[in-house]
Amino acid sequence: MFEKYFPYEEFRPGQREAIEYIYKVFTERRVGLLDAPCGIGKSIAVITAFLTAREKGFSGTLMVLTRTRNEAEIYCRELKAVKEYSGVGFAAAIFKSKKEMCPLLEEDPRLREVGYRDFIAYCRGLKKEVFGRICPYYASTMETGWKPTRRALKFVKELAEVGPLMPEEVYEYSREDGFCPYEVTRLIARFSVVIIGNYNYALVDSIRRSILGLAGLKTSSVDVVIDEAHALPRYASELLSDELSTRSLSIAISEAERYNVKGVRLLEAARRVVERYGRRAEEKGFDEEMVVDGWEVVNELCREAGLKNPSALEEELVELLEEGERIRAEKVDAGHAPTSYVSRAAGFFLDWMALRGEAYVNYAKAVKTSKGEVYWRLGIRCLDPSLPAEIIGKFRSALLMSGTLWNFDYFVDVLKLPKTRVITLSIPSPFPRSNRILLADVAVTTKYEMRSEEEWRKIAEHLEVLLKGIEGRLAVYFPSYDVMEEVLKRLHLEMEVLAEGEATRVVEVLEFLRRRERGVLMGVAGGKLSEGVDLTMEGRSMLSAVIIVGLPYPKRTELQERLQKFFEGRFEGRGFSYAYEAPCIVNLAQTAGRLLRSPEDRGAIVIMDSRIRGRILEKLPRDWREDLQSYSDPKRIVEAIRSFMGWS
Repeated sequence: MFEKYFPYEEFRPGQREAIEYIYKVFTERRVGLLDAPCGIGKSIAVITAFLTAREKGFSGTLMVLTRTRNEAEIYCRELKAVKEYSGVGFAAAIFKSKKEMCPLLEEDPRLREVGYRDFIAYCRGLKKEVFGRICPYYASTMETGWKPTRRALKFVKELAEVGPLMPEEVYEYSREDGFCPYEVTRLIARFSVVIIGNYNYALVDSIRRSILGLAGLKTSSVDVVIDEAHALPRYASELLSDELSTRSLSIAISEAERYNVKGVRLLEAARRVVERYGRRAEEKGFDEEMVVDGWEVVNELCREAGLKNPSALEEELVELLEEGERIRAEKVDAGHAPTSYVSRAAGFFLDWMALRGEAYVNYAKAVKTSKGEVYWRLGIRCLDPSLPAEIIGKFRSALLMSGTLWNFDYFVDVLKLPKTRVITLSIPSPFPRSNRILLADVAVTTKYEMRSEEEWRKIAEHLEVLLKGIEGRLAVYFPSYDVMEEVLKRLHLEMEVLAEGEATRVVEVLEFLRRRERGVLMGVAGGKLSEGVDLTMEGRSMLSAVIIVGLPYPKRTELQERLQKFFEGRFEGRGFSYAYEAPCIVNLAQTAGRLLRSPEDRGAIVIMDSRIRGRILEKLPRDWREDLQSYSDPKRIVEAIRSFMGWS
């Protein structure tokens, strides 16, 4: 029954099973967790199952949430293919961020350098005529926040009739006719059966209500699909987390002095307090979070600023927030970028006072830049991903899918999914197991207690043997930048190496690999080069091996210990598993997943850590447990790989 909407000649291995399962999720109003690796075609499986369920009256409106633009564009292309193949007309609203969809960025290049937070504040001000004028694109599109102009509504209906359009197409059509592309997309959602956006479109209350409200939809009438859901717990926690640095406070002080703000004394006091706590954290090392008592910081800030109590502090912060918006308006009038560091600082400390309870932890840390500059930060960390993610259970149905949902209990528990509605499915890799060899170097480890000059040297020596003996392009992943730095400075290689840094861009990495037949990419597990990036050329993997140096556990810090304690309180006996093992397994799976990207790919996965033979192994998939070969001599690993690959 799925053939009507499936635009390809045949199903891939495991794909029909996935479609049937997703169909069940939609028709039975379930919360599904689908563990299905790259290569089975999950995006078209979702669309096929949804349209079939919709035709039979068993679905609502589909909302697909992705992490990256590339993932969203895959759904766009599949929707177009389905429409062309089936002849069935339907509209889709495909969102990019407000900033990416704003035509003003072409007219005023300074806006491109403005941070997203400041851009949103500027956009809000333009809509409300705070700066003495209204955005012409918004004025042409909306009479009020919920009512479109007649001309805009006519324009939107015409676009909706065309069918699924890429965001770039909506942008061009809207800009040419003088409409706001973002608001046009919001209006297209009224006529759409599919809405595509990032995670915020479900997890952030204001955004979800804005999109669904204008479309006339209730949460209970929407079927939501969350792609790459292995990242959801971390993403959800980070939504309610924040940091403020002494560098930002210094800029805020200069800004306040320039614009005659009365609260300069409070900002100066805040900088001194942040530096004081940051210097204490620096004793533990750079990038080491030191947990602090949030109210102790508030009381110290009150004393430093000469304020009687936290209530007086809150009043001053609110005034500073208002002053920050005045500064933004004055900057706009003077033709400057609409930034306000005063507003940013005031907002952070208001959140610091408001976000309390067991789900939040406050911390300080010291940071050292690549140029040797040191500055300090205070931070708020949300420990509970379910605070924004609990909304998932209120949708008509929900599907969380990824190739690395290897521990279903973890995701059900920490996201607080309704257990009575949960159904799960694991689909094995469509790629033959014979296409990869899985090996372990059990003579080394990055375990914290074992780290020493001798161990670093041993790891570097073993890694050097592997890199020299394995042909082709290689990717090496470390558990942290610190570990990568320690190994790199003891490594002696003649081949070209590209090591991930703060400024490294994915496009540079792809260019590096494509331009040479032999080279080494070095990155960090959980970083930008280990998740959601295809190291491919013409659909084939460019790698002959992935080497994982050390098990990629989260760094054991005071903050991570608090997370373990929080999870232990919620899920007795699972604190360590959820705070350390679950993220480690996700990182392991994601880094290893860079190797095989098509059925024709072949290569090796090497894990350099003796702990892989411990308790973590039993939590890995059966094929990993069965296929893992362990060696203490890296030369034997090289021999095994060369034999497997057929290299003479």
